[in-house]
Amino acid sequence: MRDAAMTIEVPGGTVESWSTGDGPGTPLLLLHGGPGGSSAGLMLFERLADDRRVVRWDQLGSPSSSWSGDARDLWTLDRFCDEVDAVRAAHDLDRVVLLGHSWGGWLSIDYASRAFGADGASSDGAGLDGLVLADTTASFASFEASIRRRVATLSPGSRAAVADADRRAVEGAGGVYDDEDYRDAALEFYGRFVVGRVPDPDAPATVFDRQRATEVFRHMQGEDELHTNGSLRTWDRRASLGAIGVPALVYGGADDHMDPECVAETVLGLADATPKVFRASSHCPHLEEPEAVLTVVRAWLDERGL
Repeated sequence: MRDAAMTIEVPGGTVESWSTGDGPGTPLLLLHGGPGGSSAGLMLFERLADDRRVVRWDQLGSPSSSWSGDARDLWTLDRFCDEVDAVRAAHDLDRVVLLGHSWGGWLSIDYASRAFGADGASSDGAGLDGLVLADTTASFASFEASIRRRVATLSPGSRAAVADADRRAVEGAGGVYDDEDYRDAALEFYGRFVVGRVPDPDAPATVFDRQRATEVFRHMQGEDELHTNGSLRTWDRRASLGAIGVPALVYGGADDHMDPECVAETVLGLADATPKVFRASSHCPHLEEPEAVLTVVRAWLDERGL
């Protein structure tokens, strides 16, 4: 088994990466959530390194990375797709399976759409052999609709706090999402739909506070997991899914804020997709049901000869 850490120069700065394993299977490249999260949460999948290389990295905007430049240039899908190429080149990943969680799934879908010429460019897939799309959607419109469905199930007080904060924000009031009533409502949402069964009672507050303090997250997604008012708000790859010419495993949690309707829509759009819903999970099945997730992903890779 080969274990190696590497600092990589990518467009806009430098990132840290880690490579594990050296088996005959198609290498697996892990794309973490956020944006601005960490690949450490996906370390479960390094257990697949018994028969393949598994590479993960902390994307630009993550705490371990360094960057400089204008947010309008740094925090774009164009630049992040170039970053994927830079990481692949640094680790000699000529053939690869992408496993993307949450935002990492959006990035994987966008990267694959480009690789298979959905934007009109001629392409042979750029060495992409498969996708694992975890807890994600194919558009921000789908994501927003799912959020609304989940907010509608919150307690009456939390629903009122979210509605009041949103109303005041539209009216131009500042700091409305720093209000304690709103924070309590958001923590109910995170505790049910984001990190519902993660074995850490502080996880809802930890994730909420980290996202609220992360530049790239606020710029691209929005205020927090209840909002889609960032620069990605018009992102939509639903019409591109059919062009993606590789098999995909698409999974999510039954209580995910990117709910099972998002899984079904993505599966319907892809030419060759296998769906899976983890019944005891919210947005992080790899942390909530790790053994079940690992079993499903390993079996799918084996069945597809990857």
